[in-house]
Amino acid sequence: MAASSLDKKINAKKLLTLLVAIEKNQEDIQTKLHRALSGLPPGVLGRTTRQDLSDWSDKILREIPRLRQKVSSGKPDAALRALRTSALQWATSANTFNVLLVLWMLLRDVVRLEIPRWFPASARPGLAEAGEKFWSSCLVEIMNAYLHFTNRIIQEKTLESSVLFHTTQSITTELDLESLLSKIVFHAGMLIRNKQVFLFVSSPKPLDPKETQRLFLRASNQAVEAYGEYTLRFGEGPVGEAAETRLPVLDNAYGKSSRKLPFLSEALHILAVPIAFSDEVLAVLVSAGQRRAKPISEDERDLLLMYAQQIAVTFKNVLLYQEETQVARELEEKNQMLESQADLILRKSAQMEVLNEISQQVNSSLELKEVLSLLARQAAQSIGLDRGVVWLFENSEISLKAVAAFGLPVKLLDKLRFDLPDIKDTAFFKVLSDRRPLQIRAGEDHDFYEKVLDGHLRINHQLVIPLLFKEEAIGLLAVDDTRESHEFLDDELNLISAIANHAVLAIENARLFEKVKEQAITDGLTGVYNHRFFQLRFSDEFAHCRRYSNDLSLIMMDIDHFKTYNDTYGHVAGDLALKEIANLIRVSVRENDIVARYGGEEFAIILPMTNASGARIVAERIRQSAETCRFLGDVNLPQVTITVSLGISSFNPHLSSREELIRQADDALYTAKEGGRNRTVIYPKALELEEGEA
Repeated sequence: MAASSLDKKINAKKLLTLLVAIEKNQEDIQTKLHRALSGLPPGVLGRTTRQDLSDWSDKILREIPRLRQKVSSGKPDAALRALRTSALQWATSANTFNVLLVLWMLLRDVVRLEIPRWFPASARPGLAEAGEKFWSSCLVEIMNAYLHFTNRIIQEKTLESSVLFHTTQSITTELDLESLLSKIVFHAGMLIRNKQVFLFVSSPKPLDPKETQRLFLRASNQAVEAYGEYTLRFGEGPVGEAAETRLPVLDNAYGKSSRKLPFLSEALHILAVPIAFSDEVLAVLVSAGQRRAKPISEDERDLLLMYAQQIAVTFKNVLLYQEETQVARELEEKNQMLESQADLILRKSAQMEVLNEISQQVNSSLELKEVLSLLARQAAQSIGLDRGVVWLFENSEISLKAVAAFGLPVKLLDKLRFDLPDIKDTAFFKVLSDRRPLQIRAGEDHDFYEKVLDGHLRINHQLVIPLLFKEEAIGLLAVDDTRESHEFLDDELNLISAIANHAVLAIENARLFEKVKEQAITDGLTGVYNHRFFQLRFSDEFAHCRRYSNDLSLIMMDIDHFKTYNDTYGHVAGDLALKEIANLIRVSVRENDIVARYGGEEFAIILPMTNASGARIVAERIRQSAETCRFLGDVNLPQVTITVSLGISSFNPHLSSREELIRQADDALYTAKEGGRNRTVIYPKALELEEGEA
């Protein structure tokens, strides 16, 4: 409908006079409007109550001064646009416009009847005509607003239908359960304007009627990994109620609830919609609105319910497909087991058990520092706290040290350490001895925090959890809130305990990983690097040297007459000598030099950024240290002297490979041994090249 134009059709002066009169007699008009409204038959305007009609009439009359201002400024059309804008702002449904039209026509009729009373006969000409044109134009603008409103609603519904159609089309092609769950959550978030979405999947119906069916949190568009396998019973809270009744549950007062889900602690509104196939509840889809979010509307409830109904068949089909696939897989595995030899079956079964056990214990990281920091942060944040500290045993379980923290300056970690004898009467010690979680209230263990920890850690109310591995305590996890003091709920305690249990496995895995990594590159007897690590590092250093033309030297060292030493004093004395030689080498080189046991009694030393002359200084330092050291043979024998021979080679651009550099150091070592031992020899070409450069 085209917008009306009053600028050229109406006598603005007459219209302004009429509007001023309406504004002046507003109370009288209001009374007559209310009287006219009371005469309307019940239900003539749908479910609109008489009180609502009175409120609407007051709202319209309060609009008259704004329209009068527009007309007085010479802009009648602006008044119409203002009325249309107000109508759109007031509109909550199509029925709103019916109310506006009826009230506007009643106002027109009241004004018609009042004009003779307001104005003398000489002033009336043109007033009625201006008023009629104005009323008609206003009715046209209200109808335009109605058309705009309905067009917007149609567009929104069309868009929702389109999104819903393409969403369900995308989901119906999915056969993998985990992918399906992720898609359901993602598309639900798109449909209801990206609110928080969680998906709880039902467990199979229990055979025992006394047992309650449960719901498991399986997917979300939020980070919920910290909550592990979170479960609810049918009938428990809004989510369990939706599963039990098979009806949607909309609670826009959820923010006032005293019993909230841990991951919905900030939610103000919640909608739980069951996904049901026949009489079986497959899952419950949950939407939640955070602070500053609008309440969940009935339209959103209906849209999510329609979405749940459309995906129910696909959900059921995927579950059946998963069951059939699992059965087929199990049959295939059984057939393979029957066809294999007995020892192979046992071996494979044992491997699968070990792999399954490891996969349950390993967390996302094998770096110990990262695992500990993750534990401190997730444990605190999972229940809305702002501080978490992880304590681990050190010094053979005599003392505890803070090794990771969240909400605490890193520089304080080194100061948070105490010996067990100093805390025997504290709650910390009780947690370790009883191996049970404990709440420490403000004021408890005051001396411990002030004296033992020197006041570096102050608490309001703290929850302390033992970290247990194979029923033995390896440390503590402590979480608290520096902002306020409150008792911890059982659900919070259970959640933190579960996080701690998972973290202990990750901690032990990280420790084991570091130990294995260290063993893989270290010689077990001498503690220096092994031959394998030497080859890896030498390859890297050689490539770096070739690329950047840096200096690089290699020392090959052999213990003189070591076989005779072993034969004379025994292998135990020989092992002790090897350890001592390794220590002598370590203290004779720089921190960035690489010392490795090349094999037997032979050692290799990589010297980055070092030429042949510099390498000779290092080699001589090692040789002289060995020569002046007294090595103990058998306990009944006197101390003896051991000497070493050393060969040096240095990088030059003419080398074809790192193996050639190793061979040159070997040749120099051979020359040292042939020349009488207990000496250092530089491969000739290395020295010649250095002298030539000089």
